[in-house]
Amino acid sequence: MSASGEKKTGGKGGVMALVLLTLVAAGAGAAHGLQTYSLIEAAGPAKPAATPAPVVAAAPAGHGAPAPSGGHGAPAAHDASAKPAEKVKLPSKIVIKNLQPLITNIMLPTDLWVRLEAAIVYDQAEVDDPDIMLTEISGDLMAYLRTLTLREMQGADGLMFVRQDMRERINLRTKGLARDIIIQTLVVQ
Repeated sequence: MSASGEKKTGGKGGVMALVLLTLVAAGAGAAHGLQTYSLIEAAGPAKPAATPAPVVAAAPAGHGAPAPSGGHGAPAAHDASAKPAEKVKLPSKIVIKNLQPLITNIMLPTDLWVRLEAAIVYDQAEVDDPDIMLTEISGDLMAYLRTLTLREMQGADGLMFVRQDMRERINLRTKGLARDIIIQTLVVQ
């Protein structure tokens, strides 16, 4: 037989081995992915630990039992071992709360007025009384708006700088509790 008439069978075997190895690797990867997914699904989201309800002992009832407060009309006895009620901390949740619209005149020109509608972003778990915080922020932003000139607010760059200044002011006012300010409208008339 001549050298040119011989068949080469080694090429097909190599390709078949490569295809077989690729299928095995894809199957192993899919099995690992499914196993990981099932572990994540079984764990579920982290749930906060439930606080146990306080146990209250039943007081003896009836006419012969001593009254716990010292009787009718007597002041309640103060228990020195009683601890003050702990403040309930809300779960961490980012909240956006609108400020009341702020309307004031600006510094230059003095005959122009500005109306700001904005919202504050904060974590409800960190803020004790959001209404007080929003009132303080509103007063601070009102004072800031009164120091602006028309030139400082013009254009996209001006709006960006005003927003950065407001963000810094609320960050200082709230000691970092308010995370951001969202300017909804800023109208100059």
